[in-house]
Amino acid sequence: MKTFVILLVLSILLSATANAKVIISKDIYYIENKNGNIPLLSVNTMIKEKSISKIGLYGNGSAHLISFATKNGPVKLYSIDEKGFTYSIEPFASYHVTSTDQDGKFEFKEVPKRKYYIDAKGFFFY
Repeated sequence: MKTFVILLVLSILLSATANAKVIISKDIYYIENKNGNIPLLSVNTMIKEKSISKIGLYGNGSAHLISFATKNGPVKLYSIDEKGFTYSIEPFASYHVTSTDQDGKFEFKEVPKRKYYIDAKGFFFY
């Protein structure tokens, strides 16, 4: 019974995080969740300073992933938490996302047939 309750709580928490997504409005990036739109401060600052390029979102923003290249560097993946902070997800930062679903789960070319997601705190799970 205790295991069932734990699994139920985890599924509710996961479904709550899947509803949040990254959106762009007037060239500003936000994470949209049940509490409203929260700007991605570090990303927006780097865009304003023109220190990043090749910005990409996955699953129409539902995967809590963003990619960008810093000055003359390679494009890397970062996770996004519900407060709009971005985190490096090494060693997966150089992987290529091949698919995403509406629940925010995604697959990598380098690790086929395994789905991953980013939780509300920016942690990376499969």
